[in-house]
Amino acid sequence: MQMTALNTKKINKKLKQDGFRGWSFEYEFVSKRYCLSIFDDHNPEDELVFFLHVFDPTNISHAVRVKKNGSENTVDKKHQFYVEAEKIVQKFVSDFVAS
Repeated sequence: MQMTALNTKKINKKLKQDGFRGWSFEYEFVSKRYCLSIFDDHNPEDELVFFLHVFDPTNISHAVRVKKNGSENTVDKKHQFYVEAEKIVQKFVSDFVAS
């Protein structure tokens, strides 16, 4: 997995400009470029938003909103990308809900 630091810096700057509290990074893995963003959605339900985007070759995105109680919005999980995204997001969710 290779981080692309320049793009990561630009993405984080854009998040702050848009008023989000959180972070984002871009990385390459198995000939694909991904961007993962995690940010606080500024709402009373103490919700985190996970946004995963793959650039090559499919150029699709997947967003999951997770509440502190562990519930999340339902999404279409038929595409293999969504299954992969869920695995990545779940690693972060378990720590968030446990805190």
